Amino acid sequence: GDGNDHVDNSARSPKELAKEGARARHRLLSIRKDVAFLEEVVRLHRELPPFPSHDDDGDDDALEESSFAWPVVSNERCGSWYAKKMASNSCYFKSTDGHVGTWNMSLKRLNVNFIQMVERHKSSGCLVVDATRRKRMPDAFSRTIPIWAAVFNRAVSHYRREMGLVEESNYFWDTRLHTPPCVSEQERAQIEERLPGLLQTLLDSGTITDPHNLVSIMKRPLRPFFITNNNKKREKKNTSTPNNNVDPPLQVDLPDYVLEGAAQYACIVCVSCSETKQSSAEAWRYGFCYHPGAADDHELWSRGLTPDLFGEHESFLLDESRTSDETDAAIDDIVSQAKKSDEEWYLGNVHQHFDTIGSSGISVGSRRAGRPPECWESFDAILNVTMSEYDGLQSGQEIPSGKRYLHVPVYEGKKDKLELEMWLPVMLTFAIVNVVAGKSVLIHCAQGRDRSVAVAMAFMALFCDIDYTSKGNTHRLSLQDWCLSMTLDQLTLQGNDHDDPTSMYRHSGISATLVENLKGRSGRDLFFGWILDRRKAGGECLDDIDDNNDRPLATKQSLRIVLQLLQQQYREIASPTRTTLQKLHRFFMSGKHEENQLSR
Repeated sequence: GDGNDHVDNSARSPKELAKEGARARHRLLSIRKDVAFLEEVVRLHRELPPFPSHDDDGDDDALEESSFAWPVVSNERCGSWYAKKMASNSCYFKSTDGHVGTWNMSLKRLNVNFIQMVERHKSSGCLVVDATRRKRMPDAFSRTIPIWAAVFNRAVSHYRREMGLVEESNYFWDTRLHTPPCVSEQERAQIEERLPGLLQTLLDSGTITDPHNLVSIMKRPLRPFFITNNNKKREKKNTSTPNNNVDPPLQVDLPDYVLEGAAQYACIVCVSCSETKQSSAEAWRYGFCYHPGAADDHELWSRGLTPDLFGEHESFLLDESRTSDETDAAIDDIVSQAKKSDEEWYLGNVHQHFDTIGSSGISVGSRRAGRPPECWESFDAILNVTMSEYDGLQSGQEIPSGKRYLHVPVYEGKKDKLELEMWLPVMLTFAIVNVVAGKSVLIHCAQGRDRSVAVAMAFMALFCDIDYTSKGNTHRLSLQDWCLSMTLDQLTLQGNDHDDPTSMYRHSGISATLVENLKGRSGRDLFFGWILDRRKAGGECLDDIDDNNDRPLATKQSLRIVLQLLQQQYREIASPTRTTLQKLHRFFMSGKHEENQLSR
C-alpha cells in the first residue's frame, strides 16, 4: 500500500484493510484513544469524596485531598504504553499464570515491592493499568491478581499466628478470593480449592525472605477491584469526515468503594483500558483502525519504539495528517536518534544505574554504570556481560592502574546459546578474587535485569550467607568465612598452569591460560573442586558432597530464594528470563557424565 489512509476504505479489499490497519500509525492512535479512558478514570477517582475517618488520632491533614488520589502503576509490559505519562511505578503479573485450569501463583513474580508501594500510600491503594486484545479484561486482572492477593493475605494470617501476634477486638482481615463477574461462580469455587496448596507452596519455598517485614508492611488485606472500558456500547458516531474525533463523553463505571468497605483494604484497582473487539466497520469508524490492546504485541509493529520514546514524542507521532509510511519513517528517525544519543535509550528512565548487594562486595547494574571514566569512582573491578564495550575500556586507555576489567561477550536471553554457561567459572572467579582482595566489583549487562543478575545469583548462591535473615539481621548479606582465603594461586596450581603470569587475559588480572582452563565443563569442574577444597580447609564437613559431586552446590530452590532476596531487598528490576535461569540450573545441576556441547 502507499500508506495513504485517507482514501475511501470501501475501495479496499478486506485483506488490504487488515494489512493497513495493523501498522504502527493505527496502533498508536488506538493507544491514545484508550489513554483518554484511563485519564478519565484517574480524574474521577481524584474527585471522589474522602473515606469517612475512623481514626481517633485527630490526623485530619491526611483527609484534605481525596483518599482516592492513588498512584498509577503499569502492569508490564503492555500496560507501560498506556500509563507512560502517569505511572510512577510498574508491577509484573502475567496472564499465563491465571489462565483457566492453570490458576497458579508465580514464585518468580511475587511483586513484594508492589505490595510495599500500595500499603505505604496513605489511603492504601493504586490503579493498575493493562489492556487486552480480545476480552473485557486480561487474565492477569481477572485471575492472576485475585489469586495472588488471596494467597498473600493468607500468608500474612499464617505468619501473624506463627509470631503470636494478638488481634485487637476490631481487627479486620479478609482471606477470601475476590474475582470479577467474568469469572463464573463454578470457576471461582475451583480456584478457591487451589488456594491452600498455593499458600503451602509459597510458605515452603522460602521465597518470602523476610516474613517479619511482610507482616509489618501489610497493615490491610489486599483486595482487587475492577474497571473495564464499556464505551463501545455508545451510539455509533457519524464518520463522514476521516478526522472526526469528537467522541461522546466517556462513560466510566467505578466500583462502589463505600458499599464494599474499601477503606479497610489495600485496594488494587485493575483498569482494563481497551474496548472489546469490534467488527471491521466499527474498528474503522474513527478515521483510523482501532485495535483493542494495541500494545499487547508491540514487537510486531513498534519498529524499536518504546513506551518512553512514545511518551516523549507523542504529539509529533500522533499527528493525524500523517500517512502510515510517514509515521513509520518518523518512528525510525526517533529510534535511530535515540540510539545515537544514549546507549540506554531503550531502558526508559532508570533511576539508579546500579544496586549494591548488601555487604557481598558486588553490585549489579546497567551498561551505563560501567561507563568510563566515572565508573572507576564507584568500582575497582568491572565485569561486562554484554556484546558491546566502551571504547576506552576496549582499548584499555581508560582503565587506571590497579583497576580490573573483564568483558565476556554474551547475547541476551534466547540469543545466547552457550557463552553464559561456558564463561560462568571465569566470571565467578574474577568476582570472588577481587571481592576477597577488598575491591568493589560491578557486574553489568545492558539493563541489569538478565545476564548480570544470573552471574550475581550464582555468586550469592556459592559464596554468601543466605540464611542471614533468620538471624534477625536483614540488611547485611555478607560472604561466608571460608571464601576469605580464596586466591588465584590455589587455582593456578590446580590447573597446573606454570605460565608466565605476565601473559594476562586483557585487563582482567587473570592469566590467559587460566581463563582457557576455566571455560566450559572441564573449567566448571576445576572451579567447583576449588570451592570444595576451600570449604574443607575452612573446617566444613562435606560428607554429603562427595567427590562425585552428586549433590549440587546450588539447587533450583536455593537459586529461587536468592532471586527473591535480590528482587525484594536489593535490585527490584532483576528479572532474568526463563532461558537464562535454565542455563544456571544446567551449570549447577547437570552431571559430569553428560556429554554436553559445552565439554571442551
